[in-house]
Amino acid sequence: MLFMTAALAALTLVQQTDTTLAVSRDTRLSVNNFEGAISVTGWNRNEVRVQATSGEESQVKIRLGGGVLRISQNMRYGPESVDLRISVPAWMSVDLEGVSTSISVSGTQGPVSAQSVEGDITLRGGAGNISLSSVEGAVSAEETKGNVEVTSVEGDVVLRNIAGEVSVSAVDGGILLEGITSSSVRANTVDGDITFAGGITDGGRYGFTTHDGNVTIRPVGKINATVSVSTFSGEFESTSPVTVTRTQSGGNRFSFTIGTGSANLDLEAFDGSIRFEYGR
Repeated sequence: MLFMTAALAALTLVQQTDTTLAVSRDTRLSVNNFEGAISVTGWNRNEVRVQATSGEESQVKIRLGGGVLRISQNMRYGPESVDLRISVPAWMSVDLEGVSTSISVSGTQGPVSAQSVEGDITLRGGAGNISLSSVEGAVSAEETKGNVEVTSVEGDVVLRNIAGEVSVSAVDGGILLEGITSSSVRANTVDGDITFAGGITDGGRYGFTTHDGNVTIRPVGKINATVSVSTFSGEFESTSPVTVTRTQSGGNRFSFTIGTGSANLDLEAFDGSIRFEYGR
């Protein structure tokens, strides 16, 4: 009897929200969730469906006005955990923020901004300007068309099948870039490995820097690039012979040219090795 009473009491502490609103084509989504999860999925309706699970003392505020649909907590007695499941038109631009919040977005075709202090961020889809940031959490994105900017303090970054400019900055985490189609890629981390596998476009600019970690480059397709290499205590290895064309003093610094040398490829690892896998 005591067990049943406790179970019934626990059930009364949970609120369920399920609301659907029609939106016009220019509407943008803005979500702010202190704790819990935000899950956004694109669909083919000009409607937004908001499903939320929250504590008894926490209410979800949904406001539509000025071209923005805003969703947030109405915290009467302080923040509580709220899980949000939101279905949006695929074209909709989304702006998501949280503190202790995991964020996932899939099936959208517009700009995406996602920021969390403690929580992983996962994106599949999106186009235009993409901005993803987590202080304590991993960040991943795939099947994205647009300019992607990612920052992570404690967590790995994984980007796959990205078409557009890429900029990644991490502190304590590795960076994996695969299937990248871009004329501009910049990636740097303090403590972690960097791996890049993608095309090197003529006239493109590519830079990969790590302090405590290794850099591995796997160019895909034909390459015309001037490659600059800089290491302090690490080694350089290439799967194909290269001819050094210029040497600089201090540490292990040199450059070499492949083909016409049209693209610039800068590789730097202070306390790590650099591996160039080309012509395998």
